[in-house]
Formats: sequence, C-alpha cells, structure tokens
Amino acid sequence: MEKLLPTLGERIANIRKTNGLSRADLGDLLGVKEGAVGKYERGESDPGAEAILKVAKLGRCTTDWLISGQEKSEPSDQPQYTTERGIEATVNEATRHYNGGPLKITRQEEELIYLLREIPADMQPIALEGVRNVWVMARRKRETQQSSE
Repeated sequence: MEKLLPTLGERIANIRKTNGLSRADLGDLLGVKEGAVGKYERGESDPGAEAILKVAKLGRCTTDWLISGQEKSEPSDQPQYTTERGIEATVNEATRHYNGGPLKITRQEEELIYLLREIPADMQPIALEGVRNVWVMARRKRETQQSSE
C-alpha cells in the first residue's frame, strides 16, 4: 500500500528523495533556487505549473496525484484527457496556484496543451523546442514594433 502523503510539499519531497536529489539538485532541474524548493516542501509557497509538470515527470506520476494526492499512476502511451471537459479540468488543476492565483488561458492554449499530451514522450522535446523558437520570434517582433513606435 502506498504511503499517504497529505500535502503537495510532502509529495515533492518524497519524489526528490526517491530520486536521490538534494534540494539544490531539484532546484537546478526546475530552474529555481534551493530555498524555493524548501518553501515548496514546507508548504510556504506553491510551485508554478511548469515546475508541477517537471516534478510529476520526475516522479513518474500524474499531475493530479502530485497536486491532490489521488490517482497515482504510471503515465501511459494512451492519452489521459481526450474530452473537452477532461482537458479543461487538467489545465485548471495544474495551474490553479500559478504565481499565487488562477491562470487564465485561452482556448488555443488549452489546445496546445492537449496536442502536446498527444505527442509521444520521446518527441515532446522536439515540439517544445519548436514552440520556444516561435516564442522567440514573437518576442523579437514585439520588441521591434515597440522600438519603432
């Protein structure tokens, strides 16, 4: 029987320790300082959506389990959220504490998340790199427009 870990912080600490990582190591993986990991583990601060996804991947668990402590399972090759309601629930749950408040996302952003989940795990880094490249181009375009005004 799996040990009950009642808080998000305890689940993060458990995943970190199970993987033999220090708080500094996990901080490096998440792109945050060691102190931020300690705050997550003590429940003094909530990690953002990106950190939640990275910790869930490291722990080979669902974001649902990481956030709520329920439904721990191994990720499968089958899409877990194929209905519109399922996508919305996943996004809402995964982002409910982003920067201390709810994250409002558009329908197109929901679709991006859904499509990314449909891509096989070994191909997701390629897709993410493409999205990053588009983001960089958009940022440069914005900066150029702002400087010409």
